[in-house]
Amino acid sequence: MTVAFALLTAFAACKKDKESNDVVPVTGEEEGVVINGVRWATRNVGAHGQFVAKPEDFGGYYQWGRRGDGHEQPTSGTTTTLSNTDTPSHGNFIIVQEDPFDWRTPPNNNLWGATKTANDPSPANWRVPTYEELASLADTNYVTSVWTTENGVNGYRCTDKATDNSIFLPAAGPRYYSNGFLGTAGAYGYYWSRSPYGICAYSLDFSSGYFGVASSIRGLGFSIRCVADQSSEL
Repeated sequence: MTVAFALLTAFAACKKDKESNDVVPVTGEEEGVVINGVRWATRNVGAHGQFVAKPEDFGGYYQWGRRGDGHEQPTSGTTTTLSNTDTPSHGNFIIVQEDPFDWRTPPNNNLWGATKTANDPSPANWRVPTYEELASLADTNYVTSVWTTENGVNGYRCTDKATDNSIFLPAAGPRYYSNGFLGTAGAYGYYWSRSPYGICAYSLDFSSGYFGVASSIRGLGFSIRCVADQSSEL
């Protein structure tokens, strides 16, 4: 717990704060699972518009609001030059070292908007979740979340208490905004929402002893787990 809170403090002290058991195939590639009324993808987003091959695969490390342009790859290069557009003309991870710790200048709260935007890296019929949807996954009244290891990968198994539907969220760790380094994979997991919070954005954060919604600096590289786009027919 001490490490977790220290990590969040280092992220610029952003403030913390039943439906059915259908499994629906999507485009022959991905299954959606309903947990506490929200249909979740069973795998993380890898490159733009693509899911990773297996539920335990980490996938991309996305800076908040950026589309998949290569920066999300763990081996992508870095730059200290901030972007003044919504779509940088390169695939480098943008290092940010001063307030407001955002890769875009000025910040844009609508990069992942109320409706799916061009910057949303989710595959067709899916989108980045809202704060409320992340919170529904952490609602202990309806969902059991257990730290576990699957196929050699640490993470959380989240299970709907009413239906036994479940998903596995691998602990991929973050990519740090200050230097582009990867860290704490296997010990911590961070998943973006599309919902801004001041100069930060809401995220699902977890370790072996904590699972809940917090707020984090937008320059960080986090995982993405999609939910079904309500405008689709999922």
